[in-house]
Amino acid sequence: MVENRALKIRDEDDEALARLRELAAKAKQTDGADAEVRALQVHLEAHPGLWRHVGDLVVYAEDRLIAVLGKTPLMAESMRRGQAELRAELGYETAPALERLLIEQVVLYHLRWSLAEFEFNAVMGDGKASEQAVRFMEERAGVAQHSYLRACETLARIRKLAQRTPALVQLNIGAAQTNVVALRGDAATDASG
Repeated sequence: MVENRALKIRDEDDEALARLRELAAKAKQTDGADAEVRALQVHLEAHPGLWRHVGDLVVYAEDRLIAVLGKTPLMAESMRRGQAELRAELGYETAPALERLLIEQVVLYHLRWSLAEFEFNAVMGDGKASEQAVRFMEERAGVAQHSYLRACETLARIRKLAQRTPALVQLNIGAAQTNVVALRGDAATDASG
């Protein structure tokens, strides 16, 4: 069984995650009593990235798709590595927050499109499918491809807009203030005032 990406955590998060699970169980037992819910909120605020281990639905959607496609542990793990590689190639780790969200969409829609194509080819390959079933699967693959290409296009547009957005840098040295405005890749212009 392949481990869920959402549940892979750093060693120092083990205790925090265990405590979160205790708090969640207690909140469930008390039907979400205010004090128990507040304790969950406080714990999540103290550990800002912890929510991803139990509440990142993109991770779960990706894992479910891989479970459908990955018929063997080797196939599933290879898909996970392919997804991680695609994220890396798209610059996930260094991307701003909005781009990271869009990269997640591109990666997820790539997997959905792959699933739709896989199922379409399976229907075509067995030679027993009705014309209606073939049309349905072909349309489904087309919709998945459209969603994937749309996500790619959106990511490209956001990146293009980010290149044209001026970067303002303000330097305060003693009593002097210097504002520098530059488009990415352009020479900086002094906008001191």
